[in-house]
Amino acid sequence: MKNKREKGFVLILVVMAMALIAAQMAVMASIGKTSVFESGTAHLGAVERNLTASGLAWAKINAATHDEKKLELDVSGMGVRDSALTVIIETAGDDRAEVEISTTCRRGRREVNKSGKYNLRL
Repeated sequence: MKNKREKGFVLILVVMAMALIAAQMAVMASIGKTSVFESGTAHLGAVERNLTASGLAWAKINAATHDEKKLELDVSGMGVRDSALTVIIETAGDDRAEVEISTTCRRGRREVNKSGKYNLRL
């Protein structure tokens, strides 16, 4: 027959193991939350770069022939919700154009707005 002291010792070991597992789960949940935040940031950066590249490609093809100077391009075909792309053709010459590209993309509560000026050779 086991005495009561041994049973209490095993109970303490079980409680300590449960506390250790709970602490490990809390750390892993925190790491997972950070990972989701960082992947969202990377996704927004990739979407912003794709929008900028699309605006530059459009401007390179259409800057010399397009009459309007400020255009809001339709980006719904890119499959990116809550995004906008604005192209402003500031100066257009025979072989050069200065273009301002403004992008907006949103994911949840986070939003990225970027604007940049680019010199294009047509």
